[in-house]
Amino acid sequence: MNSQESASGCDAGHLARSLAEALACTSAGKPALCKYSGCAAGQRRQTWPGLIVESARWHIAPRAEGVVRLPWHVIYVTLAGGTRRTVTRTDGVVGMDGPELAGRVSFVPADRERWGWYEGAWMEFAAILLDPQWIARALERDGIAVPTQWRSVDNVRDPFILGAARALVDEMETGGVAGPLFAQSVALSLALHMVRRYSDSAPCLREGPDLSRKRIARVLDFIHDHLDQPIALVDLAAVAELGLYGFLRTFKRFVGVSPHRYLVERRIERARMLLETTDDPIAEIAAAVGLSSQSHLTTLFRKHLGTTPEKFRRSRRSLPGASS
Repeated sequence: MNSQESASGCDAGHLARSLAEALACTSAGKPALCKYSGCAAGQRRQTWPGLIVESARWHIAPRAEGVVRLPWHVIYVTLAGGTRRTVTRTDGVVGMDGPELAGRVSFVPADRERWGWYEGAWMEFAAILLDPQWIARALERDGIAVPTQWRSVDNVRDPFILGAARALVDEMETGGVAGPLFAQSVALSLALHMVRRYSDSAPCLREGPDLSRKRIARVLDFIHDHLDQPIALVDLAAVAELGLYGFLRTFKRFVGVSPHRYLVERRIERARMLLETTDDPIAEIAAAVGLSSQSHLTTLFRKHLGTTPEKFRRSRRSLPGASS
């Protein structure tokens, strides 16, 4: 995983360059293409295996146009703002002609060329890039047919994608504190949703082996034994001997929470114990529970406990009977 952020000033070309640069080395067949005018600012990018997320503010005065063709699927989500008028064509077929609205979603399948013309716009948006090969491998593990045809869409309502985009942008803005397990879980759920809604395939999930008590014990032991390390979805699925989606579905049914939620709870639990019982520096405690920095641990504590690690340690030490 890595994260980048552009300078705070407005860069008329950075937005276009970034998507093309992100995938230029992976393009097979047609070269990657991404050219947009307009002015982008505050751009962020974060990458995980099979997934790239970008966000930016885009200002158009008075008009702009652009074209994109990439070897990965591209999902655009307008988080805020919009345009007075947008006209799009995908492989020469008109997609929309009208205002682009906040909360709407557009989808450009891999290797399809989308041209757009934009008038009077200010928007905050997210671009989610999914690797078709990663999707294919994930689907095949669960016996799901890989789509042969994808349907492009423009400016549609899709609450599931909107929620996923906001979650991924939030994860990016906090520096990836939730880790690869969260991002891969969201990416997998998003990929299956895309197959159901925007492809020629109707996924039929085969009934594989369930998580027996023995299997779930192996998975939970693996999590406990590797709390100081990055834990990926593929690692847990391999321990459970299940496909990725099958593992996500059965883990939540068996344990009651998602694998990511369970991992976060265990990391917070161990951090609390270390804060209460040791004098280890907080940065060392963060590393001991698999976080890359003290700030990541602080972010988790604020989000889940409403306090910071330092304040938590002081409060526990001040309780009657607490060791000095």
